[in-house]
Amino acid sequence: ISCGQVSEKEKQIGNAVCDYLRGRGFEPYFAERVHSPEALTEHIFSYLKNSEYFVFIDFKRGRIPKSKGKQRGSLFVNQEIAIATFLKIPGLGFCERNIKREGILNYQIINAFPFASVEEIIRKLSEETGGWDNMSVNELTLTHNPEHNSKNYTIQDHPQKALGDWWHIKVTN
Repeated sequence: ISCGQVSEKEKQIGNAVCDYLRGRGFEPYFAERVHSPEALTEHIFSYLKNSEYFVFIDFKRGRIPKSKGKQRGSLFVNQEIAIATFLKIPGLGFCERNIKREGILNYQIINAFPFASVEEIIRKLSEETGGWDNMSVNELTLTHNPEHNSKNYTIQDHPQKALGDWWHIKVTN
């Protein structure tokens, strides 16, 4: 969950989204108190790399001159959106009302839903994430049982070729 954390309200919304997803059987990651380059690479990047889904919540950060009341969103959230986009992680986004779409949000396929309250976010998560599988893991496991190898196998189409060994590898997610 990529979510602003400047105010207590923002942290509460991020934690409410975590609680909602946890209640659905997911193991969400919400990076509270990550404020150094080392923490960024050790935590956020590795969690993004291993994520099945991505939720971002963008809050207002500053007024944009001559933009009729529009405000900028979080630079940090935009950076995480860019990484999630590069990693092709499916997701869902929320932008506080009156945030101007700029930066990666201009190119992001995810349509960010406008919100004014945590209840709107939870309701939309409930509507939009029904197909998300809480048992899916973004990793493949390879196992090999030597008893299932085929030794000295002849390819029928090429009987004159040298004999070969076939190893059977089971791939699971």
